[in-house]
Amino acid sequence: MLRNSKRGSRFNNRLKKLKSHDTQLIAQTSGKKIPGFRQLRFLFRFLNKKEARLFLVGIGIAVIGLSWYLGRYVVNNRVTIPDVGGEYSEVLVGTPRFINPIYAATNEVDNDLVRLVYSGLLRYDSQGNIQPDLAESYTASSTIYMVKLRQDALWHDGTQVTANDVLFTFERIQDPAVASPLRLSMQGVEIEKVDDHTISFTLEDPFAPFIHTLTTGILPQHVWIDTDANSMKLADANIRPIGSGPYKFSTLSKNKTGVIIDYTLEHNKDFYRGTPFIKTVQLHFAPDSTNAVESYLSKRVDGIHFVPQDKKADIDKRDTAIYPLQLPQYTALFFNQKRTAALEDSDVRQALAHSINRQQLIQDALKQDATAITSPLLPGMLGYKEDADFYAFSPTSSTALLDDSGYTTINREEFIDLRVEQLVDEWLDDKPEEEQDAEKESGELAKLALEQVEAEIPPSQDIFRKNKKDVILTVTITTVNNDATIATAELIQSFWQAIGVHTILYVVDPQLIQTEVIKNRNYEVLLFGEVLGADPDPYPFWHSSQIDDPGLNLSLFINRKADKLLEEARSTYNDEVREEAYHDFQEILHDELPAVFLYNPKYVYAQRTKINDFLVKRIVTPADRFNEIEKWFIETKGAWK
Repeated sequence: MLRNSKRGSRFNNRLKKLKSHDTQLIAQTSGKKIPGFRQLRFLFRFLNKKEARLFLVGIGIAVIGLSWYLGRYVVNNRVTIPDVGGEYSEVLVGTPRFINPIYAATNEVDNDLVRLVYSGLLRYDSQGNIQPDLAESYTASSTIYMVKLRQDALWHDGTQVTANDVLFTFERIQDPAVASPLRLSMQGVEIEKVDDHTISFTLEDPFAPFIHTLTTGILPQHVWIDTDANSMKLADANIRPIGSGPYKFSTLSKNKTGVIIDYTLEHNKDFYRGTPFIKTVQLHFAPDSTNAVESYLSKRVDGIHFVPQDKKADIDKRDTAIYPLQLPQYTALFFNQKRTAALEDSDVRQALAHSINRQQLIQDALKQDATAITSPLLPGMLGYKEDADFYAFSPTSSTALLDDSGYTTINREEFIDLRVEQLVDEWLDDKPEEEQDAEKESGELAKLALEQVEAEIPPSQDIFRKNKKDVILTVTITTVNNDATIATAELIQSFWQAIGVHTILYVVDPQLIQTEVIKNRNYEVLLFGEVLGADPDPYPFWHSSQIDDPGLNLSLFINRKADKLLEEARSTYNDEVREEAYHDFQEILHDELPAVFLYNPKYVYAQRTKINDFLVKRIVTPADRFNEIEKWFIETKGAWK
């Protein structure tokens, strides 16, 4: 009885509470059309299980729908944009000496730093096109260039860039006491300050490529004005520069011997094209490419200025972006017809040209880091002929040409016998007549000659050629000692050996190639690269006035009609006229064949994938990889559209 009494009491209490809740709910709803939260909390007391389940499902669908809508709204109206911050480090091979635009042209490392610290009147964009830089605008007539400076450009110390700085820079370049390698490009140019922000350049004669000279970095007059021209190379400002470019000097480090081993640059917040996103750039200097690659592979740096062909496979592609950049440069075989009679024969030169398989060169010797070419003008350049045919690969044609020119084939044994006989005769010519017969009878010279011939004859060559006078067809290829050119030379040697040409390789140290080989034109066939620059002007490489050092006419090519065409092309601003002149010039080269054009090498640059917006495709010099570096970024942030 007692238990039943307690149960009844608890039931009555619950009933009272429910009635009390109902009373509250009615009271709270009274006079309201929309229930509030305090009312909704009693809702489930009036719903059965099925109704409550349906209600919750509906609420869930509403929440999901709202979330989807908000998500889509955010996706459609929020974007990720670059943010200021982060540090970029790169390793370079070499040592900085003159971070000064009027000296930097002869040192690749100097040129890299100049590109980051200084600005020119004009610049190259990521596609290699000319754009205004410190110039707000410019005009060019036949001989007068007028440049109007922008007025928001400041030096890193806060001083405004003016026409005085421009005038000072180019006058220093023209001063013989300064000894700038750029002096030749400014010879005969009159420079005049028109007003504080306008300057003019007047040329003695029209010269279309001059526009590219205006990309030279400008020096701050107020920093250099007290430095004597003869003492410019000794100034501290050469290693602690003040420029107007995207990055400014911060610190440098030296090793115990005083050699600079790294530079730190900070972004220029006042840079007129906008503050660079990457806050700090560190450049580390390695003594050679092996050390540079090791620095990159060990992840001590974020970029490497150049990836050697033999190290490309070692680079981890997962965190590295590799950029093969197009350079205005070609590698060719230059024939020096004055060094050997065989090369004076056009049939022999054509045979040598037809024997070369360019595609195999690109694949085997250059690991695809080059483009095959047949002309001194490259794809994309004014005057380039896409259908130019400079003796396509055809060993059959090579054989026929050599046969027609009177060079008959001999086998390996015949070559050895003939070569030994010739060597003995050469050595005997240096001895008195009374000694010659005794030397012949002893046979010692013949033994020495045989040893020499067996050492020099290639083991894989079975056929050789000689003319009617028993002169063996022999050609020596001279090239510089680096992996790419040696691999190329060895492959060309095999091509020429296959058609019976006795081919000798002579490899020269890079530091000696200019003084011992090029200066005196001391070669028969030179495998070498020529850098054309931004303008395609072939004049420095093919005009007859350039056959002697320091000219760059490496084939000693002389043709008066070609000279006239090159002179006309560089003296006009009419692209159609220039293009026609270049087409006619290439036809002359085709007929005369002073060289065999092989390939346009690519400059292989690598960065960690964390670096965004590297957009450069074409470069004039390796320093051009830094064109538009102010757009690179590492950090990001969200923003509403």
